[in-house]
Amino acid sequence: MSLQNRAWEPDTLDFLEREITPETILFDVGAANGSMTLIGASLGAKVIAYEPNPTVFQVCKVNLDLNPSLSEHVDLKMAAVSSFPGSLTFETGRNTAVITDISVGIHEDKNTKIPILSLKNELEEFAERNKKILIKMDIEGAEFAILHEKSSLEAMRKCRAKLLLAIHPGFYRPLGNSRLLRGIRFKVFIFRNFFEAVRLYKEISKFAKIYRTNLNPVKSSRIFGLLVIASYHEFIIDFNTD
Repeated sequence: MSLQNRAWEPDTLDFLEREITPETILFDVGAANGSMTLIGASLGAKVIAYEPNPTVFQVCKVNLDLNPSLSEHVDLKMAAVSSFPGSLTFETGRNTAVITDISVGIHEDKNTKIPILSLKNELEEFAERNKKILIKMDIEGAEFAILHEKSSLEAMRKCRAKLLLAIHPGFYRPLGNSRLLRGIRFKVFIFRNFFEAVRLYKEISKFAKIYRTNLNPVKSSRIFGLLVIASYHEFIIDFNTD
């Protein structure tokens, strides 16, 4: 109901509705229950969807199976996406740069192995010439490992992608639950997140232009950092800058 009323992720809905055409390939990195994957397919996109949590993946698969006319346009993968390929055991603390602990959530099975796919390789395999490439990335803090990697940024620029980025510094480097010196640690937490965001802006801006979801440009690293620590966490990154 909240999706129908546009109360849930309205910026994402606006982005998909505004950008998707029948000539679009959507990379849904962090598909969750598949709602945005299905919306992307309903708008005419071919969708490559990634969800690493095995429990959530099954929910996503069920939702796709309930919509066969749309699911035929979706390639769903139980996998994490990061800067380099590999694999990991899906459990708390295993590799928080790739899957942060909050993403493990309700599933923690030490026998579950999850493939890690590099964004660069996925774009090289599935992006097609003369197709509009959109990426929706919402991976609870694991976006930093991708966006700090030059080869990932180069790959997005090569295919002229437009990225809807949900940025989560609090999950990337969480404050923790300890009450010891909490006030001081919170100030350090804010400063570190600010300077991390400034650094990220400087790296991304070499390859793309950065906008708020209302399409206002973010013109400096300082403004970007202030937005991030003020809990403004969705941005549009446009790699089609020519």
